Amino acid sequence: MSEQAARFSFIIPFKSLCAAFTFILYDTVLNIADEVEYIWKGPRSWTKWAYAFIRHMPYLAQGGMTVLFAHMYSTHLWTQKQCVAWWVYQASVFEGLLIAVEGVFILRICALYSYHRVLTSGILVLYFVEIAAMITVLAVATPVMQFNPECLIVKTPPIFATYWIISLAFETFLFGLIIVKFFTSVSRQLGRRSILFVLVRDGMWAYAIIFGLTCFAQPTAGIFRTGLEHDLNMDSV
Repeated sequence: MSEQAARFSFIIPFKSLCAAFTFILYDTVLNIADEVEYIWKGPRSWTKWAYAFIRHMPYLAQGGMTVLFAHMYSTHLWTQKQCVAWWVYQASVFEGLLIAVEGVFILRICALYSYHRVLTSGILVLYFVEIAAMITVLAVATPVMQFNPECLIVKTPPIFATYWIISLAFETFLFGLIIVKFFTSVSRQLGRRSILFVLVRDGMWAYAIIFGLTCFAQPTAGIFRTGLEHDLNMDSV
């Protein structure tokens, strides 16, 4: 790979990491007073620790990724084995956060439906199936992924696309349950301060962002990988 292409392949992901880390850290510091008041002064529960993991793990993981990624810009070339370990770390952090976020989301939905036994059981079954399926996809796809010397993914197996599809399908199902509950409760003239209205409002923008990023990331990643593969092929000629 040419020096210009290598520099380009590093700068864009590194700037993205720095921007994400700065934003997450800023948001955390900005709301730390409210967090202490409304979260840590309350009674102990598993949801409190789930909140702590969801809230603070992203910037800790992002900070570690930023430092490691900056180190990659040295003259040291990374082996395929090291790149796989780097990818496993990122995938594990993301999967852990996804499991925690969806767990809290499911708890809120079950509360909306008064913990209906059949519905709760069905949601939990789908939840664990989703987790098992996503981990299986990662286990199958990771060994055959290819990385460049800067540890950027240049080739993934076709099955890897199902990783995002599985998550998006399950979250669509959960969001659909909230929408159904919302419209079946419209006759109660819910105000903007009602819990159900807040759930629908927050769920709507969160789902829209996840859906948009998923749709955007797949073709963008494909274009970026194609460019890297082209550079690698040109260098090998």
